Amino acid sequence: MNYRFLIPIFFAFLFQATTASLEAQDLFSMQPTDSLIVNDLDHIATVHFIYLRNESDDMLTLKWRLIEDEFPEEWFIELCDNTTCYSIIPNTAIQNPIAPGEDAFLKLTVNPQGSNTPAYMTFRVSENGDDDNFKIAHFYFNPSPTTTTQNVNVSDIKIFPNPADTRLNISNESFTEDTEWQLFHPTTGQMVLGGKGLTVPMSTLISGQYILRLQNDQHIFQTVVQKY
Repeated sequence: MNYRFLIPIFFAFLFQATTASLEAQDLFSMQPTDSLIVNDLDHIATVHFIYLRNESDDMLTLKWRLIEDEFPEEWFIELCDNTTCYSIIPNTAIQNPIAPGEDAFLKLTVNPQGSNTPAYMTFRVSENGDDDNFKIAHFYFNPSPTTTTQNVNVSDIKIFPNPADTRLNISNESFTEDTEWQLFHPTTGQMVLGGKGLTVPMSTLISGQYILRLQNDQHIFQTVVQKY
């Protein structure tokens, strides 16, 4: 039997399959990189993003799966995506749909809290319903070998009133008027307010939750606060 007539059909099929695979892989991209490596990480809470950009012409729903992680127990870690934040990180989750050109994201808030052991986390990200079309997102953190800050015991600090309408007051002997404070949006990680002192103005903020971080030369503290 002469199989030569099948050769053009085979290559046509191969071209279509390869093109379809490339088109599928190009449904979304990872920005600024698919492998985020942070060396000399400060021993404070820092926020790190890998954005997942919809490169298609349609709405896109992405799913992530945690495939590998190593975080020493001393570390603080919180994972957020464009759906919610997780204090206990699940094995997998489906994100909210994103329009063409818009971004979903994986956001890690981390603090080595004195540990000098590196940490990492790896995700498999795919279109929901198409597990074969995936990309790998990798976070790697290498802490600075020295630190001059210490974490304050949660039971020793008072933040009041919480929830607050006009202002928050900070009471703890470890923090004085030279304390720097920042308020961060809990989902995007963006800083919305910052200043110094033991009073945090809240009147201009939209109602909801925020992450409050306090820091001076010796101490660091982070907690969630609420605006009425």
